[in-house]
Amino acid sequence: MPKSTKPGHAAGAPLTIELLGSFRVLLDGHQETIPAGRQRALLAVLAVSPGEFVSIERIAQAVWGEQRPASTKASVHTLVTRLRSRIGADRIDTTPSGYRLAVAPESVDIARFLALNSADSDAFQEALELWQGDPFAGVDSAYLHEVVGSTLTETYLQAVERSVDDHLSAGRTPDLAGQLPALAAAHPFRESLWQRLILMLDRSGRPAEALQRYDEIRSRIAEELGTDPGPELRRVHADLLAADRTSSSSTPSVPRQLPLDDPRFTGRTTELAELDQLADRTTDAGHVVLAVVHGIGGMGKTTLAVHWARQARERFPDGDIYINLRGFGSTAPVGPAVALERLLRAAGVPGDQVPTDAEERSALWRTTLADRRMLVILDNARDAAQIRPLLPGSGSMVIVTSRNRLSGLAALEAAVQLHLDQLSPDDSNALLNRAMTTADASTDDQALAELADLCGHLPLALVLAAVRVAIEPQRGLAGITADLRDERHRLAVFETDDDAAMTVRAVFASTYQALSDDAARMFRLLGLHPGLRISIEAASALADVPTPVGRRLLGRLASTHLVEPRDHQYGMHDLLRTYAAETCEQIDAKADREAAVDRLYNHYLATAATAMDAAVPHERRYRPSMDGAPGGLDFATADAAFEWLDSELQNLIAIARSADESGRPELVIRLALTLYRYVHMRDHLADGQTLHTLARAAAGRLSDRGTDAVLALHLGTFSELVGDEKDAVEHFRAAREGFAGTGDRWGEGLACYRLSWNMSLIGDYDNALELGERALSLGLAIEDEILQAYALNTLGGVLHLLGRDEEAEDYCRRALQLRRQMDDPAGEADTLSNLAMVCGHLGRLEEAKDLYRRALALTRTTGFRSGEATALLHLAELDRRAGAHRAAIEQTVLALAIYDELGTPEADAVRAQLAELEAQA
Repeated sequence: MPKSTKPGHAAGAPLTIELLGSFRVLLDGHQETIPAGRQRALLAVLAVSPGEFVSIERIAQAVWGEQRPASTKASVHTLVTRLRSRIGADRIDTTPSGYRLAVAPESVDIARFLALNSADSDAFQEALELWQGDPFAGVDSAYLHEVVGSTLTETYLQAVERSVDDHLSAGRTPDLAGQLPALAAAHPFRESLWQRLILMLDRSGRPAEALQRYDEIRSRIAEELGTDPGPELRRVHADLLAADRTSSSSTPSVPRQLPLDDPRFTGRTTELAELDQLADRTTDAGHVVLAVVHGIGGMGKTTLAVHWARQARERFPDGDIYINLRGFGSTAPVGPAVALERLLRAAGVPGDQVPTDAEERSALWRTTLADRRMLVILDNARDAAQIRPLLPGSGSMVIVTSRNRLSGLAALEAAVQLHLDQLSPDDSNALLNRAMTTADASTDDQALAELADLCGHLPLALVLAAVRVAIEPQRGLAGITADLRDERHRLAVFETDDDAAMTVRAVFASTYQALSDDAARMFRLLGLHPGLRISIEAASALADVPTPVGRRLLGRLASTHLVEPRDHQYGMHDLLRTYAAETCEQIDAKADREAAVDRLYNHYLATAATAMDAAVPHERRYRPSMDGAPGGLDFATADAAFEWLDSELQNLIAIARSADESGRPELVIRLALTLYRYVHMRDHLADGQTLHTLARAAAGRLSDRGTDAVLALHLGTFSELVGDEKDAVEHFRAAREGFAGTGDRWGEGLACYRLSWNMSLIGDYDNALELGERALSLGLAIEDEILQAYALNTLGGVLHLLGRDEEAEDYCRRALQLRRQMDDPAGEADTLSNLAMVCGHLGRLEEAKDLYRRALALTRTTGFRSGEATALLHLAELDRRAGAHRAAIEQTVLALAIYDELGTPEADAVRAQLAELEAQA
């Protein structure tokens, strides 16, 4: 009986297995999915020896390592059965001691690589082309990586060195020239590889760079191994020095030191254009053209500088020089004297002619470049003092990259500053598509957009996330995105096993570690702030320092882009905020963190109270006491108070959410009650509902029936204002029951007057009048003029709806008198509008217009924006009735602008009214 085969594939269908780089299996020309884990490890260990029997012991070592199952033979048999279902039963043969992958050696890239590598020169060049990366990527097997993989890597490196030798002996530039620097960096102590890199640079006319590379490997060997390079590498260095001395009197070679361009480079069109414009100045500049590209670590400053420089090389016929100044990192920054020696050597100055004095080196550097048009990239600079000695005199262009702004260079050396910010969403999407190698990477723009948002549109984070997707294909885009949603562990997604210095956390850490202790503490504590931006005063309260000190510390953080100034506040990149919070938790004691959060909460709560006292002083006695929340700011005017409230509203909402999550229900309640009148007057209705819903839930947890009633009253008002009268009625009824149950006659009166008006809106006029009278009687009983004014105004509105305008006018005028006595401009404006509406209905149009104008002036004074829009629309209606269509249009346009600004649902209806008026004009 013939063996069964995988459904959909005929027996004997071609099978190809790729293990040199990303794991891939092709069955009959189609990619076959092999589950990550044990099946993939099994297929890989069999494929290493195609056509040969592999023992059960070796299979177990590759699949399980030291954690082997109790019955190894049975477990291997089960695993083989599962793999056969994937690739076909005829692909794996069984013997008593093991299994064999029944394919020809040429079906496996490793076997082809080894065979070609042992053949003649042309064949082994073909072998190098098969190498697509580290072997067994995507295969979870320590044995394959550490034993087989290391042997394959050694074979590959030997082949690379053989290829370089062949090309150099023939006087040609090696085909692998572009890969040699990266290979040497990946194998820092393989002197034979460094030897060939140095020879390749020298033979390519780049002796200065060759000498620089020798200095690099010599220093590293000395620092980490405590010895000198081997004799072969020292001999190559001696030959370079001899040749350098022989050619010292000849014309200097043209240095070409730019690192490799990143093929994934995306966007930055504005910055590239600015660099183009600067380069144009070098043709007639009598001074050095200096550009400083600055931004937070990981923003792609070096990538931008190198990419532009590669495109602009023809503009600089005398060469380009690159040096990493290591301003931020685990090693000490390169001092000016050392940097100048490297720059001079790169520019063709023989080593024995480089002065020992730093100032003399700087002077020689300027002299050397005086008649040459060169591009110099000074990468990763720490400060202006590190840069100034390295600036040439004239004719050349210097690009400095730094995490500091280097404002001193702009002030004294006329440097042009290019601030590199996060990528746009489109550019982030494009970068992810370029960086990903998985088949599904570009199929879901929405998924890519979410991934980019979670990466904060930071280029380094985007690339690392893309790499993570590529090396974990079993989890894919959805799995990596899910990991990033967990903010507590987000930075772990950007970790790499083989380059710890290039993770997001490491890049941020290198900037953080350069801070002074007080600035570092401020940075950590900012991670505790729940909002997106923070003021100087709030940051100072958080850190418990005077405001001038807080301003200075934030300035220090801004100079290194750990925070960014935005509209009199400071913002922080999302990933930086995560890093700050993580670092704070690791370093600062729990008690210190809690004390800092308490100071922050108290600052916002106390300042919100003082702002409301300045903005709406007549309602001060109806807001909660601020005992226990000291330290609020003071406001001289209502405008200043409203400006603070407008700028801090989203922070206040964030504070409420944070306080709710951290178990501080009293603070949530006090914040909601304090801000009620503000969110009402400024029409921040959705935010008001959010805040009061949180607060009412907190009151429920505290079993505080009285406070719950107040919050229900406020929620009813918000529902009424968004046009949901039924929901408003339910909230007001709950409020009335709560107040009545606690004996709070003032609260019951407020609930009755609000319930009265909403009953009238749903057509229940009898109950509306009864509730309004109840509210008025309660106000008279407790001698509360505010409650009386509310009730009188509402009764006036209800009577108007019933057509009883004479009675309505009387109630409105009594309410107006009380409003003026209490100096309540917002309430007065509301009552004036009611009275104007009644007068208009009675035919007294000019009086109505005058009342609306007075109401309009008061709404503008108090910042009551929706009230302003309502008054404008009423005036427009009176103008329309009088035939003054142009004036009506003007009033309606102003009202529509307010509604559009507020984002309220009335905007569409007003837009329709405007269109009708324009058609009639």
